[in-house]
Amino acid sequence: MHVPSFEVIQTWLQLHSEWLGPTIALMALLESLVIVGLFVPGVAIMFALGALAGSGLMSPVTMLLWGIAGAAIGDGISFQLGYHYHHKVRNWWPFNKHPEWLKKGEVFFHNHGDLSIALGRFIGPVRPVVPVVAGMLDMSPKRFYLVNILSSIPWSPVYLMPGFLAGAAVQSHGKIPTEFFCLILGLLTLALILPVLIHWLTTKYLPANVFKSSIVTLLIVAIALITLQCYGEFLPYNIKIAAELNTLGMPYLQETMATLTWFGSLKLLCIPMLLVGAISIYKVGRRQVIMWLSAFVGLQASVWALKWFIHSPRPPLAVGNLDPFSFPSGHTANATFLLIGVAIYISSHMVYVPRILTLASGVMLAFLVGLSRLVLHDHWLGDVVTGLTLGMLWLSVALYLDSKKRPVR
Repeated sequence: MHVPSFEVIQTWLQLHSEWLGPTIALMALLESLVIVGLFVPGVAIMFALGALAGSGLMSPVTMLLWGIAGAAIGDGISFQLGYHYHHKVRNWWPFNKHPEWLKKGEVFFHNHGDLSIALGRFIGPVRPVVPVVAGMLDMSPKRFYLVNILSSIPWSPVYLMPGFLAGAAVQSHGKIPTEFFCLILGLLTLALILPVLIHWLTTKYLPANVFKSSIVTLLIVAIALITLQCYGEFLPYNIKIAAELNTLGMPYLQETMATLTWFGSLKLLCIPMLLVGAISIYKVGRRQVIMWLSAFVGLQASVWALKWFIHSPRPPLAVGNLDPFSFPSGHTANATFLLIGVAIYISSHMVYVPRILTLASGVMLAFLVGLSRLVLHDHWLGDVVTGLTLGMLWLSVALYLDSKKRPVR
């Protein structure tokens, strides 16, 4: 039987773009499906399909919705198979040849409970196994489908947006803004260096001492940035960066950045925050959740106090239903606190390399949210830098309080 190559399928999809959405959903389903997902090169295929969408065949929001649907259905089918067949799954190929694959999924599920459904989506070796294990171990279907659907939302942009960006860049007929991609490369390098540095410091010194030093350092930096803003020292740099972004010629990035900026929106993050908080109360106790919540409330209070005290206006090109004051960037601060905080939680039981990569992903997402605020002309450079600093400051406060309540390992 002749199986068409992906190049043939790609050409066909370019001619029949109405089938691109269902194809994205189908591949997301197969990538998440038990057994099948073990052999499907999901990252490469989703990148290629994202590139097709980015070439002008589909808007990023539509693409992401198809990806969310396929991922949720794929994990749902896997769960139902485990829920109905239970330990008979162990006799299926290839689990009868490689029982350790299911064993890894069981250990992961026991370590993380309900959150394993969300975390497992982003960890290759257990990705197609955790949902079937959850079904085998009789996880409540209501609980599973709630976590399944919510965790599909961040999965879709992580797997599809890199390809979409690449496809959109190629569609610009070779006029790729070199400066912009150099900036992305620089941010990626910094996102990799920071977790390595923090990991080295926390292994050399007590975590509580590292986080305490971070609080002092970041507080000094924040005060310095606020002082520069009050004396107008940011103004020439703000204008210069805004002008350079206007001349880069990146119309294809507008929709992408509008999607990325969601990661700093409390409207999007409130439901996952409540879910994680409820599960964390059950797993680690009410006191630690209250400490993290207090740090987050402190972040919100500091952001809004600065906004209303300094009264810095937004860029002239800012549009939409925005509050009138620009400094500092609340979206960037929220993304820094929440995305890096989640990355720290996810990576807490990982070995060195996966842990660094997970932390770097959280840092890079926070950077991209800040960059999206600049590209969309919603904030100035000084707003974003100060938002990053405040997010890291209050995250350090939360980590310091948390480390004081945990035994030294």
